This record gives sequence, structure tokens and C-alpha cells, in this order.
Amino acid sequence: MKNSRKQITIAIRRFFSKASSLLLLFQRSPLVQMLFPEAGYLTGATAANTSALAIATYAGLGAYDSVSGATVVTQNAPNLNSATVNATTGTNLNFLFTASGAGVTSTPRSWQVVGTLPTGLTLSNSGSTGNKSNSINGIPTQSGSFPITIKAWQNAGFSGGVATGTFTIVVAVGNTAPAITTHPASTSINTGTTKTLSVVATGTPAPTYQWYQGTSPSTTTPVGTNSSSFTTPALSTATSYWVKVTNTGGSANSNTAVVSINQPAAISSHPASVGINSGQTTVLSVTATGTGPFTYQWYRGTSPSTTTTVGTNSSSFTTPALSTATSYWVKVTNVANGAGANSNTAVVSINQAPAIGSHPASVAVGSGQSTVLNVTATGTPAPTYQWYQGTSPSTTTPVGTNSSSFTTPALSTATSYWVKVTNTFGNVNSNTAVVSIMA
Repeated sequence: MKNSRKQITIAIRRFFSKASSLLLLFQRSPLVQMLFPEAGYLTGATAANTSALAIATYAGLGAYDSVSGATVVTQNAPNLNSATVNATTGTNLNFLFTASGAGVTSTPRSWQVVGTLPTGLTLSNSGSTGNKSNSINGIPTQSGSFPITIKAWQNAGFSGGVATGTFTIVVAVGNTAPAITTHPASTSINTGTTKTLSVVATGTPAPTYQWYQGTSPSTTTPVGTNSSSFTTPALSTATSYWVKVTNTGGSANSNTAVVSINQPAAISSHPASVGINSGQTTVLSVTATGTGPFTYQWYRGTSPSTTTTVGTNSSSFTTPALSTATSYWVKVTNVANGAGANSNTAVVSINQAPAIGSHPASVAVGSGQSTVLNVTATGTPAPTYQWYQGTSPSTTTPVGTNSSSFTTPALSTATSYWVKVTNTFGNVNSNTAVVSIMA
């Protein structure tokens, strides 16, 4: 044993005597100076003792291995002893590595990753793991190549001796089932037109598309092509569509999109004529059918004259204060009836009590003959008529009907008649007309 050590010492002494400069450089290296501070004090005066220092350095390196417990970091899984770590997006990764090397006897007290990990991966433990192994885990969501260095430190706080391993995490794009982020939307169109429906979907690999007519998930009537959009044919009735999105990871069904047909604007209730007192206002209204929203434009005058626009975009219109009869009408439009539907004319008349312009006239007839008596009257609203036999204003014997004329029966004696003219603002009695018998 003594002879062996002597031989080693002689060999080292010969080596360093021929490469003293290399030894001095080695002695000044951070690792040697960290382990053997006295190495930094070597000068020319002490260089002669290189053999003793070389032996100490050699022994010290063996001591470092036994103290730090590591010289390299190697991969255990998923790719044993490889510098490449294979991973796939969307799939859990358990990258297991171990600090190892000749003379490993202790456990690293701190771990460090230098470089950027793919999104979704983290170092399991930056402190002591209780053994010489550690791992990087998670589900990567970012594809690409990510070079990193893993360091296993002798002491806590990333100090002391260190073992390193350099790896590249290669994350391939994995298969992900399709998901629909934006469904085709229900909509309405004018009859005889088309509509383009669209879907937005994700998935790896890129999904394919199959559109169907009907409600989801009925596949009875496939339509369209392999596209994220579909243009309907010209439609005249409401029709439903949906789309199936598929890749190797699975499929997803969209909601049903209903393409309804806009109904043209039509008027179901026209503005009504009305009478008001002089100086008053009134409200005219219209009721429309069809697909809303509707627009309304009121006009003063008779339909369809558009000379004088009035009012606002509303189904009702309040007139100004009126003292003379005035006419109004309204045009209703929507997306399916751009030309619009015209209402009837509503006349706003000014109320007036009845007045007789021409009284029934006395007349002579032959015995056994009849005659027609007439009255002319004005008034707003239009008046009603009640004829009476006798002298005005006796109402004992009403005759005739609600008419401005009255035909007498055949008479053989002189008979008197008159008429009452009435509306909501009053009434007026006519003069008495005597039907005499000629001799």
C-alpha cells in the first residue's frame, strides 16, 4: 500500500513539475479555492510544494463527490438517460430526474431550473426531496422546444457543490376534441332571399364540418360542404339548421339556428275618423302586423299624398288644436315591406250642432194621393231625422224612418207633418208642412 501511494505521489509530482502553470491555474479555479482556500495563497515561493497540494486537491475532489452527493442530473422518465424530454399538449407529463455520480452519498438540499418551462409545467420541489430524485409535472398547453438546465445543489439556498443536467423539453401538439365557441345564430330574412350561417370551433387537429337541415342532433338531411359557414338556399318558410364539428379527438354538435321569414308590414286597424270641438286636439292610432320593428310616417292630407309630413315615428299621432276639418293618414314600413303599407284617410271634423237649411214645404195633392216631403240639414256629426204627423213641435205621432225625406200615405184629408233633426250637439225642429187636398 505504501509503495502504491509513493508511486502515485511521484507520478503527480512529475506531472506538475512539467505543468506548473496549469497547476497554478487549476489552483485558482473557483471550485478548488472554494474547497481549499489555502490554494489561493500559492506563490512562486511555495510552488515547490506542488506535489503536496496536488495530492490534497486529488483527495479533495473525492471528498466533494462524497459530500455533495451528485455530479450529474440524468433523466429517468419519460425518456431514460436522454437529454430530450418528449411531451404533448393536453397530456400530463411526469418528467423524473435523479442526481447521480461516483461516490454519491448525500441528498441535494435545493433544486433549481434555469430556463423557461412550457406553460402548464412546474418543478415539484425546489428544496430537499428526501432522496436524490425530483420531477417536473403538469399538463403542457404550449407547444415547441424549451431548453432548460436542472441544478441539484449541495446546500439549501442554491449553494455549495452543484450537479447539472441539460435537457430540451419538446412539446408536440396533441389531439384535443373540438369545442364550439360561437354557435350559428338564429336570424330572419325576407322571403326569397338567402342567409349565411357561421360557427367558430377549436380542436386539434383542425376539425371538419357537416351542416344539417333540421333541429340538432338530427342528421336526416345533410347540407352544405366542409366549411365553418353555410349559405342557405332562397327561403320562403322558416327553416332550421345546425352543424357537427369533428376531429380525431371527438365531435361537438352546435345549437339549432332558426332562419325565420320576415312578414311584410300590413295594417290591421286603420286610424278612425273622429269629430272634435273647435280648438281641441285628438289622437289618431294605427295597428300594424308583420315582422317588427316597424317605422311610421304620418301625413296631413288624403292617402296616399305625401306632400305634408307630420308627427314622429310612432303608431299614434296627436293632432294640433283644430278649428276646421282636417285629414290625416300614415305609412307603415318594415324590412320586408320597404314600400310601406298605406292607411285609410282619417278625417278629423269639427263638431257642429244641426241646422236646417231647407224646411219641408207645404203642398196640395189630389184625394187618395201621397207626396214626398224633404228637409236639408247640416251638423257634425251627421244628424239623424225623426218625422212626426201633426204640427211642430208635437211629438205625439212619430212617422217615417231616419231619413231626410218622408213619403206620406195616400191622403183624403189635409194632414200636417214636420221633422226633428238631431246630433250629439243638439237638435232643431223644422217648420210644419201641410199636405192639403185639391178640390
